[in-house]
Amino acid sequence: MTYRLDIDGVRAIAVLSVLLFHLGVPGVPGGFIGVDVFFVISGYLITANIVADARQGDFSLLRFYDRRIRRIGPALTVVVLATLAAGYFILTPGDYAVLGRSAAYAAAGISNFFFLRNTGYFNAAAETMPLLHTWSLGVEEQFYVAWPLLLVGALRVASRWPRLVPTLVGAVILASFAYAVEKVGTNPKSAFYQPWTRAWELAVGGALVFIPVAWTSGMSTRLGDLLKLAGLIAIIAPMLLLTAESPFPGVNALAPVLGTALLLMPTGSPGRIAHALALAPLPFVGRISYSLYLWHWPIIVLMRHYHNGDRLDPGWSAAALALSFVAAWLSWRFVEQPFRRLRPPPWKSVGAGVLAAGTVAGLGLALYVGDGLPGRVSPHLQAMGSKDRMWHWVCPQSVPDGPAKGLCAVGAPWASAGTRAIIWGDSHAEQLLPVLDVAGREANTAIALFRACPAIIEAGGVRRDFAGIPTYNDDCRRSREAVLALLKAAPDIRLVILAGAWPATAQNLYRHAGDAVGYETGRALLREGFDQLMPQLASGGRHVLLMADIPHWASDPVPCVVADDGSLLRAPCVRTVSQLAEPDFDPWQRDVNDVFRALRGRYRDVTVAIPADSLCEPKSCLSEIEGEFLYYDLDHIRRNLSPGATRALAARLGLAALLRAASSGPVGARAD
Repeated sequence: MTYRLDIDGVRAIAVLSVLLFHLGVPGVPGGFIGVDVFFVISGYLITANIVADARQGDFSLLRFYDRRIRRIGPALTVVVLATLAAGYFILTPGDYAVLGRSAAYAAAGISNFFFLRNTGYFNAAAETMPLLHTWSLGVEEQFYVAWPLLLVGALRVASRWPRLVPTLVGAVILASFAYAVEKVGTNPKSAFYQPWTRAWELAVGGALVFIPVAWTSGMSTRLGDLLKLAGLIAIIAPMLLLTAESPFPGVNALAPVLGTALLLMPTGSPGRIAHALALAPLPFVGRISYSLYLWHWPIIVLMRHYHNGDRLDPGWSAAALALSFVAAWLSWRFVEQPFRRLRPPPWKSVGAGVLAAGTVAGLGLALYVGDGLPGRVSPHLQAMGSKDRMWHWVCPQSVPDGPAKGLCAVGAPWASAGTRAIIWGDSHAEQLLPVLDVAGREANTAIALFRACPAIIEAGGVRRDFAGIPTYNDDCRRSREAVLALLKAAPDIRLVILAGAWPATAQNLYRHAGDAVGYETGRALLREGFDQLMPQLASGGRHVLLMADIPHWASDPVPCVVADDGSLLRAPCVRTVSQLAEPDFDPWQRDVNDVFRALRGRYRDVTVAIPADSLCEPKSCLSEIEGEFLYYDLDHIRRNLSPGATRALAARLGLAALLRAASSGPVGARAD
């Protein structure tokens, strides 16, 4: 295929948009669409090679994968190994173990499935994972498992059915695009990472190969320029207008994908747009774009880890950009180019590629199985060395029978407890199980967990705008119905404990689609939700313990705990985490706690507890107890505190007294 400088120019636009987006440069909130531009380019170039070989009767699947491995494998291997080496000095054991596992998936070409399953609420945030960007390589490689076979098979019978190839390509585009649109509306995260929702983008690039030459060779230069100008605008506009919250890659991906196709479409003669895309330094950036894409993200993420999770300031962003370009040029010059020029027998390069991938995967899995080498850090930090470890806690019993059968239960034995209770809520209810276990045994109360949404969602029509989960309110309505049905069927449950992420919930509450959300509205709807729900719960002698949330940090304190420990290569932390001081306290939570204070005495048979009242002084709140740091992140407490620290925290919160008062006190309004 004839080399086109303008295609390298399009590559440059794609990679620069991704870099600027990842660096948080203002003005390109939709820079992530650069990946979709790459998909179209890849589909066009590789399909052209497949079709050329197939039409000459010279296509070889082994030779195809030989070229892919020499193009993709060497630079990827170097970047993964370098990232693992740097992570040894910077990452906590948990983050390092996750990095090792993601390296194994990246080496196997399936990291998109790893990140689909291992990013989310209780996993490490996606933006902290140094190999996250390899998801797009996984999508490409999975596409090229099936695409050559489909094309070559169709081309072999095309003489008898000439419309078969365009029909096949069109079917792939339409089916994949329709699936992407459907998936974006029901499971956006799945839509983002799955190969089936991205296949249409690569196939659109492939479709360009089958445009009849007569259609393009006779096209006037003026018309070609107009089409390519439209294509350039279709790429740049979503870079400027889309945001990370925009539904993607469904309908919003149409403009960059079709725009890229217009820029790549062959024309009779290059026009002004093609010449502009061929102007230096764009082709140079395009040539090193693969290595630049590989290097930039680990550099940015590891720098952020070094700075304890903070966003990079302009100086460090510039350093990350410069280092990315230097590493990319070195990688292109001394890794990519030599391996692309090699011409070993295909079976040898495929075998060597498989061996290299297996070695990297084995190393990554060894780090994962070895828990990220915890011997690198102090014993104090080992207990906080991973999200999994900080959240780990074994449920002591499950409800043996009745409507609540199978639920995790804490406190006194369910069968013999003086009071049976449920705690209803989200992860902010789940975090309380260890301390409730201590308090429940002391108060002779058994407490079963009903893990669901915050209880007020869909109470009287109160809904929550939860980004990334379009079905959230429907799910919450069903879980609420299930809890109320359980309580109706189990009159022996005499106490309901409500807990949840109330500050985070309040800021996103609304009643009708299109309503503005915010804390002023949210606080009012919070009260309305409780007003609607409490009469249903606190009736017939059943009591309610309504718990406000634990004190929140304004941002995650754990990275500063890591930095202060001194075991890893981290920048000094400028904030103190030995206490939750006033500047770090989440200011929104104060207003939400005032809502809970106003609820005291408002309902019959309801006790309102505000943890901040017992954990905070006027200017600060506890962050440690019995010498152990309390927090898992900015708004959860650890569940792996030692037994002594757990008992001390339960006592500090006064949970046993609250359970006794809420379950056995006289009927009437409570304000404890």
